[in-house]
Amino acid sequence: YEIRLSLVGSEMCIRDSSYTVVYIFGDNENEIRDVLIEKLSASNISCKRVGGQEIIERCHEDISVKKKYIIAFSEMASLCITKASELLGENIIINRIFLINPSKAKESDLYLGDISIIDGNSVAIKSWEKAVLGNVREFESNSNDIFDIIMRELENDK
Repeated sequence: YEIRLSLVGSEMCIRDSSYTVVYIFGDNENEIRDVLIEKLSASNISCKRVGGQEIIERCHEDISVKKKYIIAFSEMASLCITKASELLGENIIINRIFLINPSKAKESDLYLGDISIIDGNSVAIKSWEKAVLGNVREFESNSNDIFDIIMRELENDK
């Protein structure tokens, strides 16, 4: 086994559940979502499945948590952005939103924060680049490395 001491501190930081919570947005059943929840939880990252209005309530409950992230899948992307914008209006910052295979942004979508798009098609990516004023990062994956992409992004945001 290889021990890389350079990563120990940052891994400990992102894996301290009192500092990081990941909200899994949407009620629909999704195999990738279930695997992500399992892997993130195994990495000692607090994961909470939330629906539409519930994300607002959960973020208020977690007001002392320093790092908040949202993962949203396909058709949930626009509603997720709407709710994250509402939170921003209440001075609750979401560090980054991960949109996995998102549908195209709506004309009314506008977000000031940062997002990462995983497995988006070119039309959807262009529409989100127009709708998001923060940093937009794009990633291609197969479903097996979505977790690795998210973990790297969490580490980069530390």
